[in-house]
Amino acid sequence: MKHTLRIFATFGLAIYVYGELAAHFYPFVLLPRLGIPLRVMALTLFTVRHAGGNFGWRVGLLMFFGTTLVTWSFEQVGVVTGAIYGAYHGHRM
Repeated sequence: MKHTLRIFATFGLAIYVYGELAAHFYPFVLLPRLGIPLRVMALTLFTVRHAGGNFGWRVGLLMFFGTTLVTWSFEQVGVVTGAIYGAYHGHRM
């Protein structure tokens, strides 16, 4: 089971790296583009497996959910108020 999870995690990292290369070098090299959701899921698979393997599954999942909660909260505050990252859209007149 551990070996299978490691293979899936490595495959997830490979998909993420390929997606980033395809997104950045697309005009010069005709690689098929991968959507952002697929790249995020691939990187998430790798990081959860990596954290679970190195720190234990309980700590790895706690790190994942804690990071998800903090980043989602910052994103929501930023979208609603524009205070963290600035305005997402042009100013309304």
